[in-house]
Amino acid sequence: MYFKILLLLEFIILSAALFATNIYAQDEEEEYYSIYDEYSQNYDEEYFKDNAVKINAINKMLEENKRFLSPHALPEIKDLDRSRLSASETKIGFVLPTFTMSAYGSNAFYTFYKKYAQVNENEFVISDIDSLSPSLRNSTDSFNSKKALGLHHLRDYTSSLLPNAHLTYLADQDIHNGFIFAQDNSNFYDILILGHSEYVTQQEYNNFKKFTENGGTIILFDANVFYTEVEYDSINNKISLVKGHSWSFDGERAWRDIKERWADENTEWIGSNYCGNFCQVTFNNNPFSYTHHEEQYITNPNAKILIDYQAQSQSQYNFFIAAYELKYGLGKVVSFGIFGDDVFEDKNLLSFYEHILLSNI
Repeated sequence: MYFKILLLLEFIILSAALFATNIYAQDEEEEYYSIYDEYSQNYDEEYFKDNAVKINAINKMLEENKRFLSPHALPEIKDLDRSRLSASETKIGFVLPTFTMSAYGSNAFYTFYKKYAQVNENEFVISDIDSLSPSLRNSTDSFNSKKALGLHHLRDYTSSLLPNAHLTYLADQDIHNGFIFAQDNSNFYDILILGHSEYVTQQEYNNFKKFTENGGTIILFDANVFYTEVEYDSINNKISLVKGHSWSFDGERAWRDIKERWADENTEWIGSNYCGNFCQVTFNNNPFSYTHHEEQYITNPNAKILIDYQAQSQSQYNFFIAAYELKYGLGKVVSFGIFGDDVFEDKNLLSFYEHILLSNI
């Protein structure tokens, strides 16, 4: 398995990883979002205008549901059987977002997005397309990426809670190849914990969904997940943009397109969608001392609210942003609703993570 060897090296290099500088071009992302992108701005305005009725209707249904669903339904830690937890051999996979790491790399997706931010609808771009097919980082660079720090911290914290659990690092390649399933197509893991999994393949997306249908639990630590489709070239060790983040790419030319690749599907089984730049909010209930960055807003009224952040929008739309769980098939998705990597060391957040984790053992 792609990251299996890393388990042997983990305790040697993890301390270095926690202090490593981000070797990927995060500045490219920051510079891109500081540029006015007229197409994306107009797209957001039209998209949320078209979905305003849906957003408000779901919010009303959620408010009704909250009267019957206790936000404190997770069991108190003190009430759990510690001996059972200590003996638990639960299989938990921590999914390193290796495709997303590469998309944010030097001369990669955000280099292209920034350079062509002023391209309008019905225009085609055929230059600099090599930026839309970057090479994947090697396993050591991926393990040391800034985008892995939150998962490392959760992994260590989980190890202290469940000393006999089987904790494994996985890569996007592993999910794409179906290594989360046994030979009979049953789940090999009980729980998968995801960080910033913004860019995934269609096969990877299908496998995450199948994992949940089979009875698995997926914990979404970050917002902005399953936003854009990429293609994985295992022979040349590359990914290529396919569709999402305002673009489509066929290998020869790129053009303007939708932002969230699986918007309707995400509503169905994940329970929320990514707010994007249009979602400018403040939080009246902020237990993790979190500053607005990237959030999911709930779009499935069956979501069970765990923490209502009481988001106050600066726009006309009342985005419902919360930590929640949604049952799907025989399993469930649990989402923090915020970008947890920003506050992964917060004691309240770790306590909440502990509640979630232990209640799903």
